Amino acid sequence: MADGYYAVLVNNKWAIVGEKGSIVIPAKLDWVSAAETESGQIGTILIEAEQKAWRFDPTTQKLVETEPVATYDAEGQLIDGLRPVKQGEQWGLVDAAGQTIVKPRYASLEIFGEAVRFEADGKFGLLGRQGSVVVPAEYDEIVPTGEAFWKMRKADKWGLLDAHGKELLPLQFTELLAPENDVVQARVGGKWGLYDYHNKIVAEPKWERMDPFFGNSLARVWGGDDFGYLNRAGKLVYMQESEPLPSYTFTYAPIKPDAFRWEQADQVAQSGAYRYVGACRHS
Repeated sequence: MADGYYAVLVNNKWAIVGEKGSIVIPAKLDWVSAAETESGQIGTILIEAEQKAWRFDPTTQKLVETEPVATYDAEGQLIDGLRPVKQGEQWGLVDAAGQTIVKPRYASLEIFGEAVRFEADGKFGLLGRQGSVVVPAEYDEIVPTGEAFWKMRKADKWGLLDAHGKELLPLQFTELLAPENDVVQARVGGKWGLYDYHNKIVAEPKWERMDPFFGNSLARVWGGDDFGYLNRAGKLVYMQESEPLPSYTFTYAPIKPDAFRWEQADQVAQSGAYRYVGACRHS
């Protein structure tokens, strides 16, 4: 319970007492929750006779009427103080004390860090942790990517949002890889390039193929008969035409025909039977 206050049972009724034993709320409560709200106040207190829910406010030492704790058909996992709940076919959101943040009204809800993805009428959007809509449900797909980003899609165009739903890259890309260290590998039409988080071009989209950055430094790129290694500043470090390439051993892993293909599904051997795993320099 809140610091300095305790719930005690007296003749089958609960009371709230202060740290020195003084009675703050007399023994008239039928139930006191063990959970606490994010502000540190005692969670829901239910007085059955009145069929109302109350919260104890330690600042005023009074009961404040609040919304009763609802019962649901199903509950999801508690993640960072939030829990998805289901009623019928609709999903909502409650806090750790069971207080309603969002009443069940969405087809799906998933918690990812600072935002909650929701589905309404077949479209996806984002909620803030307090339940307010920060990205309207207007996208065909919203996918968490990297540590703090979302990729959003309309038709065949992709863009990028930050953890709070702010647009970083508009819907203009055919494909996006997970952002890393302030750059995004993106494909426009059939060409790959590099962009920063302000939609500024770091490396012109002219490469027919681009591997993810490996070793946190270089990405292998192809263009026509040329290939080389691109750093995060957009500079070609090694190019076939001008200087010898370092020797790398590339590792591939088999993919079964019916196996799930990763987002990098285009980065497979020409036979379609192998998936690129990684590379290590040996000379």
